[in-house]
Amino acid sequence: MEGYGGDPSPEQGQFLDWQDRLLLTVYPHDLRVPKFWPQNPQSFSEILENYTCKMRMVTKLVSKSMAKSLHLEENCFLEQFGEGATLQARFNHYPCCQRPDIVLGLKPHTDGTGYTVILQDIEGLQILQNQQWLTVPTVPNALFILMGDQMEVNVHKYTTMAIKV
Repeated sequence: MEGYGGDPSPEQGQFLDWQDRLLLTVYPHDLRVPKFWPQNPQSFSEILENYTCKMRMVTKLVSKSMAKSLHLEENCFLEQFGEGATLQARFNHYPCCQRPDIVLGLKPHTDGTGYTVILQDIEGLQILQNQQWLTVPTVPNALFILMGDQMEVNVHKYTTMAIKV
């Protein structure tokens, strides 16, 4: 899935994901696949390196804050994921479509990650809560943080352990 691309054509009757993407592993460095990294603009790698450092700080802060809010040891999630936890950057582009009735930007899905950090620059992101789709407001210069499947499992594990103690 790493590199440029989109999803394969859907089965008959299914919606088509209408987006182009670039997915890159940015951390740890030894997991990077340089052939997928764009050469233009020349500043891309440097900017993405800065972004990676900042996103590592954000995820550490979120992990510690979530643990504290659950009355858990501050580093429990960081220890669970480890110092070498994989960090990926995904860039989505949603081109105009002449048949919006048969496409979605992305099909409904869950993220298998610990966290997904989203910088929204378009409207349309929705989350499913209590069997109802809710549109996430677009807030300029803000990050939207979703708990992925791994974090949901960890939170459940740690809160269940805390309750049993």
